[in-house]
Amino acid sequence: MKWLLPTDTKVVVMYEAGQDGFWICRALNAMGYTGLVIDAASVPVGRQARRAKTDRLDAIMLVNCLRGWLRGEQDCLRVLHIPDELAEAERQTLRDRGVLQKEIGQHHDRMRKLLRTVGCWDEMDRGFAQRLEVGEVRCYDGSVLPVELKARLLRECERLALVEEQFKALTRTQVSQLSEAAQEKVASFTKLKAIGDIGAIRITTELFWRRFDNQKQVGSCVGLVPQPY
Repeated sequence: MKWLLPTDTKVVVMYEAGQDGFWICRALNAMGYTGLVIDAASVPVGRQARRAKTDRLDAIMLVNCLRGWLRGEQDCLRVLHIPDELAEAERQTLRDRGVLQKEIGQHHDRMRKLLRTVGCWDEMDRGFAQRLEVGEVRCYDGSVLPVELKARLLRECERLALVEEQFKALTRTQVSQLSEAAQEKVASFTKLKAIGDIGAIRITTELFWRRFDNQKQVGSCVGLVPQPY
């Protein structure tokens, strides 16, 4: 009504992909609008060394790109394929496992660096926390670790033990947490050589949640053939 447009006018709303994910697009589609999520890097910009940049100018540029895309000029911008809610939810388990795996490495790295400050090169194996507790971990000259450093290392060991337990539990149950259809795909991929559960889950949840019509589209998605496919 504000723009005095007919009630049957098609309304297209576009926004750049970011931390808000796809819920805005789903909400717009449910309200009867056409929601599009675009790759910000696909929007063409001028090649000048210095370019004026304001919210108003960016909005005008995006609208112009959208108008071109609606006319069939596919090179104006890249519209992302919106996953369904189940496909998006099934990514969480594997991605969380990756975060936990990274945290384990960060704890090990942090403790190694703390030990280096006193010339200690003790191995970070499973028995490290116990040796640290009983005072077997020593400085470069054989003296005991400073009390504050030892306390900090023990706290790191406690956090590391918690993360490792979560990592193991998630690894054991991640296949069973998937839908029945996804589990069937994982079982099919694990029949191939050199593909285990982790690789099969990654392929299923990160790649084959979408539909591909030919091999070139698959290759384009993983960066093996030109993008037009």
